[in-house]
Amino acid sequence: MTTVTTTNVPFLAEAEQFAAARPAPSPFAAEVREAGRRRFADLGVPTPRQEDWKYTSLLPVTRETWTLRDGGAGLISAAEADRLSFGAWAKYRIVFAGGWVEPSLSTFPPAGAGVRVMPLAEALADASGPAARLLQEAEENALGALNEAFLQDGVFIDIAADADVAEPIVLLHVGADRAMAHPRILVSAGRGSRATIVEHFVSTAPGAVTFTNAVTDVRVGENAALTHVRIQREGAGAHQVSQLRVHQERDSRFRGGVYTLGGRLVRNDAMIRLAGEGAECWLDGLYLTAGEQHVDNHTTVVHAVPNCQSHELYKGVLAGKSTGVFNGRVLVPQDAQKTNAEQENHNLLLSRDATINAKPQLEIYADDVKCSHGTTVGQLDETAVFYLRSRGVSEAAARGLLTYAFAVDLIERIEAEPLRAGLEELVRGWLPSTGESQT
Repeated sequence: MTTVTTTNVPFLAEAEQFAAARPAPSPFAAEVREAGRRRFADLGVPTPRQEDWKYTSLLPVTRETWTLRDGGAGLISAAEADRLSFGAWAKYRIVFAGGWVEPSLSTFPPAGAGVRVMPLAEALADASGPAARLLQEAEENALGALNEAFLQDGVFIDIAADADVAEPIVLLHVGADRAMAHPRILVSAGRGSRATIVEHFVSTAPGAVTFTNAVTDVRVGENAALTHVRIQREGAGAHQVSQLRVHQERDSRFRGGVYTLGGRLVRNDAMIRLAGEGAECWLDGLYLTAGEQHVDNHTTVVHAVPNCQSHELYKGVLAGKSTGVFNGRVLVPQDAQKTNAEQENHNLLLSRDATINAKPQLEIYADDVKCSHGTTVGQLDETAVFYLRSRGVSEAAARGLLTYAFAVDLIERIEAEPLRAGLEELVRGWLPSTGESQT
């Protein structure tokens, strides 16, 4: 392992050490690393002085000493990988152990399945290939640039035109204690294709202290339909920042769902660009927090052309002394007429010490549009609690049932039944701890 310690200029010296210790797999990858390092040097680590980071500080990350693993061998067993990736349902499974793809635990789609899952090193060997183009088109912010500076491993998922990939592709990310990881996922959904991708983040142990800086870039081709689900259930010491960046072409459909049930500090960014007329997107988010967890969800939806639709629904259940952030931005330029954009954020506070900071934003420069947003913050209805108790339900069970009812509609939107059932079980398992924290 290579041990790195953050300094007054976090991660810059470490990126140089990493590049020297691990030569890039191709000249193009080396250029990407260097460009990312230079870009990050200009931007630095985001701070609460910046409006988009007003409520979230990354000091807990920059103050730590991290290791960079040399590979993923030995971090997780095959039995554990099966259990954490919903068992036999995950027919196609790629395991990232400490940020590295572990081939011995992974099952790649076979030839003829309509989808190729290529190691990033192989995909970026061709500087003019589709993976390289997708990487070059990304508009890097600070943490995206940091991801590129530490470009180490990832995959390129190439879905063929008109392919209907019935089996979801599961990417299981396993964090290692005291280690940081910067996985990069590139997805190209060909014209008329259909597929589902699940990213599942877990820790090797409940108390593992980890840092994951994950970036997923997606292009949804004309008339294609892609679903992307991100499940975060890392341990109480996990720090994660993730970015999902989606470019949609004409008549494409994208559904994104992020379900956060773990982690100490979590920041999720979803950036969607509707670049072809007739494109539609749905963004769902559920965050369940307790103790001193902090979860920050930022969404940006750009209606770049006319006749597109976007629908957002984020819900939070906050207990203990936890904090949540929701910042949703919808941008409708002057030429994007006939836009339909809906945005909702609802929050349920289960304790007096829980906090939510919500900021919906609509920036509308067109006049022929249908746009709406709404945010609510409240507590459980005591009348409903009393009603259930009067019928023999205990107070803890009554509060658990009402909390589950608040959250379950987001889970019911998931089409894949095994995944939906698995998430329902995870949410139900979370409820007893919330009942404890209310008092």
